[in-house]
Amino acid sequence: QDTLNNYLEKNLEPGAAERSIIVNEIMYDPAVGEPEWIELKNISTESINLKNWSISDLLTTPTKSVITNQDYFLPPNEMIVAAKDSIFYLFHPELTSRTKIVNFGILGNTEDGIIVYDYRDGIIDSVFYNSSWGHKKGFSLERISSDKNSNDSSNWTLSLSSEKST
Repeated sequence: QDTLNNYLEKNLEPGAAERSIIVNEIMYDPAVGEPEWIELKNISTESINLKNWSISDLLTTPTKSVITNQDYFLPPNEMIVAAKDSIFYLFHPELTSRTKIVNFGILGNTEDGIIVYDYRDGIIDSVFYNSSWGHKKGFSLERISSDKNSNDSSNWTLSLSSEKST
């Protein structure tokens, strides 16, 4: 009844803004011997620390894994690749410094989803893709516009690059 000893304390830990990091490119049906990978892009105006961020697939048995447990600052408009296996480096040695090996599950060849979480498990971006958006073995699925919704099928296309991905 004495209000002089009333005390309340609460810690708030703000996370990253939704869609500050987006799924930008997906290799969900790689050529034989190559690993699956996902490219993430920072579309915010600030560097974002990806320490303790995670990524997962969605179907059929979701597997969520940490991208990195060390400080890794991704500058604005820069990208990082989350690859399933270090064999990725044999095919893309130029991306060694911008690639993390992450066991995010097995991506489906007809449909699946990808979810990106920040360090507090807040969902930052997610996409549920379908092979009707673009499918050819060994070619990636590329996002057309950073501004459009991640789940808009008209915002994705099969890679037109001679390298089969960008």
